[in-house]
Amino acid sequence: AQIYAAPVVNVDPNAPVPDMFKCGIDGELMDSPVLAADGHSYERSNIERYMRRKGDKSPKTGLKLDHTMLVTNNALMTMIDAWKKKHALPPQPSASSPPPSMTTTTAA
Repeated sequence: AQIYAAPVVNVDPNAPVPDMFKCGIDGELMDSPVLAADGHSYERSNIERYMRRKGDKSPKTGLKLDHTMLVTNNALMTMIDAWKKKHALPPQPSASSPPPSMTTTTAA
């Protein structure tokens, strides 16, 4: 019988976060990246807060956005989750399961 070794995981909590994984507003690692009309990705909660305060201006350029619709950046989220896994950090919770504050229970 052959014995297979587990893959090596880079467990470096001090590994630098790639710039493309950082929010353009606060510079922190994103969990829920969204794409704005300026073509940049931001952490959803940060850009939503920014838009409530500043309206329809880009955080990066200061120019008026064509629209304020935010689209989940699934490709970037997948890359961030893979990077987190490689560095032994918890992945983003699944979008299919609601956050704990949104779960409901029914009386029996």
